[in-house]
Amino acid sequence: MGKLLSAQQKIQESIESTIGKAEEQYLSLSEKSAKLTGKFHSQNKDVAKKAGHKLRELNEKAGDALAELIAKVEKEPTTEEKVIEAVDKAADTTKSVVEKTAKKVKKVAKKVEKVTKEATA
Repeated sequence: MGKLLSAQQKIQESIESTIGKAEEQYLSLSEKSAKLTGKFHSQNKDVAKKAGHKLRELNEKAGDALAELIAKVEKEPTTEEKVIEAVDKAADTTKSVVEKTAKKVKKVAKKVEKVTKEATA
């Protein structure tokens, strides 16, 4: 897929890393506050995990949608497109050969005409 897909994957990995760090910081802060109140720690931990899970789901969905878009942008040519390209290239080459041959034939025809005039004169 190339550069766009690679960039998209790096962005997703960066987002995933950031989500993980935010989750860790949130848990760290909740642990500090949990020393004061054990009850809130378990609630904060559940909220952090749920939020992290939702953010990961969102990141995955966004990554899938972007991957589909990139696949459309960087679409590999189909067999039909490859055949058309090959035929076009062959046609261009043939045309070039025919044009060169036509020029050579004209030169030979002029020489033949000149020799014929000299022979009949």
